[in-house]
Amino acid sequence: MKQLYCYVDESGQDTQAKPGYEVFFIVSVVVTLENYQELESLCLRYERESQKGLKWSKSKRERRYHFIGLIFADQHFRETLRFTIHQSTEFEPAINYDDATVTTIRRTIEISAGRLGLRFDEFTADNFVDGISKAKQRVYKNLLKGWHCQVRRVHRARDESYVLIRLADALAGLVREAQEGDEEARRLLTHARRHGIVLEI
Repeated sequence: MKQLYCYVDESGQDTQAKPGYEVFFIVSVVVTLENYQELESLCLRYERESQKGLKWSKSKRERRYHFIGLIFADQHFRETLRFTIHQSTEFEPAINYDDATVTTIRRTIEISAGRLGLRFDEFTADNFVDGISKAKQRVYKNLLKGWHCQVRRVHRARDESYVLIRLADALAGLVREAQEGDEEARRLLTHARRHGIVLEI
């Protein structure tokens, strides 16, 4: 049986509290099979080379863009990076962050399995979610199983311990900057999507 590994982070919860500000919530996922250790090694190498810090938002701009440029240039990361932008609407002004996160995880699992030609009984998924509480670990797992996803576990993960969570954080940060109109972020993201490194779901 195949094993999928999903590393999940988000950005944008603060936009809901800003009057007159565009409200959005970005969920990013790094998904891989058993080769996750190879991706971890590459990420660590690129972090050292770029001197990016643990958090995208706390790293100097030139360092974080150097890091994400190295990731996007490496074909080992092809089709491993996913994101979704959830936006408020006139009819649904509030975004349910948990629903948005779980929906993105489910879609990631479905798309990844489909691209690998796997049926739901041919793989299980381990999910690592940044900062999730124990109570929500159970909620997320039950919701995913209710959608017939073969989920083994939902783990609490932190940037300090999981380099692929830091990569998910970097992707969420880049997508946010692109969403807010940063031209360099838009250029990098467009290039990565065009070349199959990043997939919007």
